[in-house]
Amino acid sequence: MPPRSPAPLRSTHQSYSVACFPVLLLILLASLGVRPVGAADLVITEGYLDRTPSSGPLVMKGERGFSFTGNPGNGLFPILNECNAGDAPCGPGDRISLLGAWSSLDLPGSATLDGVGYPKVGDIASLSVEFSGSLTLPAFRASATVSAPFTFAGRFSYPNGRESLVGGGIVTVMLVPHNLPGRWRVTRVLYEFGARLPSPWVSTDIGAVGTPGRASLLNDTFTIAGDGADVWGTGDAFRLTYKPLSGLGEVSARVVRAEKVWPVPSYAAAIPNGYAKAGVMIRDAIDSGSRSVILDMKPNGELELMARYAPSEPTSYIAGALTAGTDVWLQLARRNGGEVTASYSTDGRTWSLLATISIDLAADALGGLAVTSHDAGALYAALFDNVTVGTLQDLPNLLTRGGFEEYDPPALGPPGWISDDALRQVPAKSETHQPRSGEKNGACWTTGYFDCGIYQEVNAPWSGRYSLRVYATADRSGGLVGANVNGATAATREVDVRSFDDYALYTMEFTATAGDLIRVWMYSPPVPGYVVIDDASLMPVAVPMVREITSGSWTIDGAPFGAFTLQGADFTLQGTYEYGDVEPLTSCRNGCLAPITIGLRSVFANDTPSTIMTFARGSATIGGYTYLPFVEFTGAVTLNGGLVMLPQPTSTSYPFLVTASAPFTLSGTLKGYKVSGVFEPHLQFELPLHGTGTATVEMLAGPGSSGATLLQFYRLHYDFGPE
Repeated sequence: MPPRSPAPLRSTHQSYSVACFPVLLLILLASLGVRPVGAADLVITEGYLDRTPSSGPLVMKGERGFSFTGNPGNGLFPILNECNAGDAPCGPGDRISLLGAWSSLDLPGSATLDGVGYPKVGDIASLSVEFSGSLTLPAFRASATVSAPFTFAGRFSYPNGRESLVGGGIVTVMLVPHNLPGRWRVTRVLYEFGARLPSPWVSTDIGAVGTPGRASLLNDTFTIAGDGADVWGTGDAFRLTYKPLSGLGEVSARVVRAEKVWPVPSYAAAIPNGYAKAGVMIRDAIDSGSRSVILDMKPNGELELMARYAPSEPTSYIAGALTAGTDVWLQLARRNGGEVTASYSTDGRTWSLLATISIDLAADALGGLAVTSHDAGALYAALFDNVTVGTLQDLPNLLTRGGFEEYDPPALGPPGWISDDALRQVPAKSETHQPRSGEKNGACWTTGYFDCGIYQEVNAPWSGRYSLRVYATADRSGGLVGANVNGATAATREVDVRSFDDYALYTMEFTATAGDLIRVWMYSPPVPGYVVIDDASLMPVAVPMVREITSGSWTIDGAPFGAFTLQGADFTLQGTYEYGDVEPLTSCRNGCLAPITIGLRSVFANDTPSTIMTFARGSATIGGYTYLPFVEFTGAVTLNGGLVMLPQPTSTSYPFLVTASAPFTLSGTLKGYKVSGVFEPHLQFELPLHGTGTATVEMLAGPGSSGATLLQFYRLHYDFGPE
């Protein structure tokens, strides 16, 4: 069904106010640092527009030291007026425009560009801005928060010239019930600009495009907008956001939402071209005719797997599937022998194999996210999260003949798989009837009411975590796959009922001690039908040991919002999290008067599985193995910094930063979980850590009562390395 157009939008004319101290803080933040001159457009990399019925600051920071802080007044911002009107046109399923536009005297404030200040924007300088986007309102309930990508365009005029501003990010709309039954009222609309992509991420237009694309990363979510004719034929035209993918590896992401948002008509949501695409890609190079594989989703929810097998040759359509069009996980995995498998999931837990192909991609390929509008001059924007582009260590498969290829059907037997004839009524067998890959698979078939089983046993080579991956399918319920350790069940999953030759991947993790007997097995119930398996693997997960942090940082701001990058001899951890115990923030939450002595201690603690998905996430590579698709961090880590004295500042030119430093020590354990659902966390690793370095606290000084200086927490930064 095509998107619904909103009711005609009306201008909103309101005045707004903003608290003095936060604005002074943001002016200070926006003015720190001047960057070299960039491209013709100035990219807005940080900031926000926060609109409620009674307030609405706009804060921006971008290239060439550009900054702006102001308070939009009269202008065009229809959503608050329309959704909160007496007739309340905003209901579940309505697609609404998120247009916001202000210009000239409607947008007073102060700005900086190239180190020059313009304290009276709207007088000696002027600014015009337009936010563009659209979203579909969710099902009705007590309250809701819904997000979508947005694009931004603006123009800053000043005595010596005029600059074009561009950007994008994520808009979040907060909803409560209207006084009319079943209708939504908007309480807040928050546009957050995305920051530049962190290294080693790169975003570029491939081939000829009409409008340059954009890419940003904010809160682990990529917003990517791309123009271009298509990914098809002998040459492509699209936007690619990528990282190096050397050797074996996977590219996976969830397509949260995709829609055409640039340019957006003033009074209607844009309808994307039916052949627009957003998906995951592995590609030799950025040449338009490079060899490549793409698994993408079109606006109607249709998935398509396509490949160009040789440079500048026509692209081939390989396979497809139909989904609802939102919240779809896509994955391309490059394995041994030039094999690439394409899979998708609608819940992030159960994956469906779309196809497996053989393609001779470059050893040093590019893996990432691809977006094309299929509409010259228009940008198609997509939101991606759960994004992973990572290489895999070629770990040993402890199972023998995991793919059944070495058997002469229907034979089984050591070394490898054994039919459980001692306990089951029908023997298991190898066969060529419906292999997932290769020519053979394992199977249990019965035309009567008899059960069947197959297993393989190995001795655990060391103590730690093990990962079992089994592909299986069945034509009736009751089938099981799993593992036992010394005769006790360690992990088990029920095999889904699926169509013929439609395998699902089942991944389980468990703990074993060196020398334990691990039995991997499949069970078929005493009901007519079959259960079949193929391509089973049992691999060790990294063994815990204390790792020394040799470089990196851990930063906490006033949210408190934490972000860390930790590196050692054989590991790299990157993550973000919300909340936590931060001593200087607690001491000066409401401001404290100088002079004062405070400690630089903070704690990350998260050992409650039910909060994993909202608390902390990131990526991890340990011992050359990259954990995919992403990691939910738990555990407990203490960053124990010393005491510092924050003196009474002598300056009264507020605001300014007061800093102090002291040595610190990090100790604790970070755990990584893969979450297959809110209540199904699976432990991936447990990593004891130790590190030292220098902690620096930054406090914002402002005027207090009776001439005193009021200090408010701004940031706490831990830098690893020599103290």
